[in-house]
Amino acid sequence: MKRIFDVPIGFSDHSLGGDAAFLSIGIGAVMIEKHLTFDKSRKGYDHGISMDQKEIKILVEKVRLAERTIGKIGISFKELQKEKRKKNLRCIVAKNNIAKGELFTEENITIKRPLAKQRGLEPKYYYSIFNKIANLQLLQATENIEKSNTHFVDWIDNKYNEEGEKNNFLKQHNIPSTVSLDLTDFIEFYDVRKDSIRKKLMSKLGVTLETMVEA
Repeated sequence: MKRIFDVPIGFSDHSLGGDAAFLSIGIGAVMIEKHLTFDKSRKGYDHGISMDQKEIKILVEKVRLAERTIGKIGISFKELQKEKRKKNLRCIVAKNNIAKGELFTEENITIKRPLAKQRGLEPKYYYSIFNKIANLQLLQATENIEKSNTHFVDWIDNKYNEEGEKNNFLKQHNIPSTVSLDLTDFIEFYDVRKDSIRKKLMSKLGVTLETMVEA
C-alpha cells in the first residue's frame, strides 16, 4: 500500500492482546490504532476488548523494540567514525610492482589496509579498473616503505625546493596542481588527472570532441 499510494501506513487493531499490533511494524506500519480503557469491567463491548494502561505500556515498549531492531534505511556516520574509516578501512593497492602501461588485473592489484596517511581507491572500484592502463609505475607496499615512507605531498616539497622545478615535475607526470596533493579526496584527484591525460592524448593524436562525435 505504501508503494502504491505513497502514504504512511497504519494498522487498526481490534484483536485481543498486542501481538498483532507490534508485529505489524515488521511489515511497514508506522501508526497503530488500539482501544484503551481504564476499566475492562465496565459495560459496553469496547471495554472488554480494549487494553488497560499496563497493557498499553507493554505494547509501546514492544513497538519501540521492533523499531530499533528493524533500524533505518541508509547508513550514517559520526565525524569521529568518518575519520577512523579513512584511516582503517581497506582500499585498492598494488599486489606487486606494476610497470607504466601495464593492465590492472587480479594478478597485480588487491585490497588491503592502507599505509599511514595514504589511501587508494575504495574497494567498490576494484572490478571497474580491470584492464585499465597504469599511467605511472606503482610499487607494492613493502617496497614503497623501503623506498620512502613519506607522504606524496611531503616528498614533492622535499625533493623540489624551487617552485619551477616542482611545477615541471607535476606537468611532466600529468599531476594536477588544481587539487590537493595530500590525496585526502583521491577520487577528485583521479578524475582531474584522468581528464588532463585524456586532453593530452587527444592533442597528440589531433583528435577533438567534435571529430569523436562524428565518428
